[in-house]
Amino acid sequence: MMEIIKLGVKADLLLHKYGVEYPPSQETMLATFGAGVLPRAVPANAMQVVVPAGLRAGDAFQVAGPTGRIDVTVPSGAVEGQILQVELPASPLEEAEMAPFTSNAA
Repeated sequence: MMEIIKLGVKADLLLHKYGVEYPPSQETMLATFGAGVLPRAVPANAMQVVVPAGLRAGDAFQVAGPTGRIDVTVPSGAVEGQILQVELPASPLEEAEMAPFTSNAA
């Protein structure tokens, strides 16, 4: 482990000595790799969550959402620490707005 730390320190010193920008700026990343490397924006009806340690595919956990607790099931192939994008449930207000209007007037 110490060798890895020493290697990281040496790399940092060399990069600094030769004026290499590290980590590279977003402008450098765009110029070098193109627009495909930038993260995609999260839609308004979704949020990102991290798979908690010790969980695997099929396990369920809860996260705090903007309108309350959200139940999340770890999808197949996901591992602990991985970032997932989950769709937010409709809020009660949105559900009420989308419900069809029925009239009891005769």
